[in-house]
Amino acid sequence: MRLHRLGIALIFVTPVAAQQTKAVEQMAQSVGVIGLFFLLALSSLVVIGWVALMTALLPDWVRLKADLLQRRQQAAFGVGLVLVLALTVLAALLGQGGKVFPPLGILAVVLVLVLLTLLAVGWVAVVWLVGQRVVAVSGWELPPFAAALLGALVLHWTAFLPVVGWAIALYFAFVAVGLWFLR
Repeated sequence: MRLHRLGIALIFVTPVAAQQTKAVEQMAQSVGVIGLFFLLALSSLVVIGWVALMTALLPDWVRLKADLLQRRQQAAFGVGLVLVLALTVLAALLGQGGKVFPPLGILAVVLVLVLLTLLAVGWVAVVWLVGQRVVAVSGWELPPFAAALLGALVLHWTAFLPVVGWAIALYFAFVAVGLWFLR
């Protein structure tokens, strides 16, 4: 008798549970989309702030590196690719050695921080050039600072594109690192 009641209860409860599951899945997807929107919005503010700060602190350096980048972008990519791969492998090896001898682990962390610093500061010159190209293609007349901020937004939002966004961002990350070592 109990099994019969349980069977009847399951017949009536299962469709309700399935509807609730669909509602929960739709809500989870909505939360994911909202979270992605806020990630994009907040990270855009951070990128704009960083570009504005570095452009204000080092305007001559940014212009010099952007001009150099315009002439030697492929060389910057090659140097950056080799440097990032070499420093990443070296940091991984030092990190493993840090298990035996802790100062090697500290050196690995320092290498990663140096690599991130090279990327963050070189990125400013890259977005400066991207902004100048966007302004030239669109026919707008913007001051260089506004063009740099526009380039920062364009390149940052491009990184969020499905399928190809990561590749574009990675290419320009290698360029940003390699830019430091070109004259």
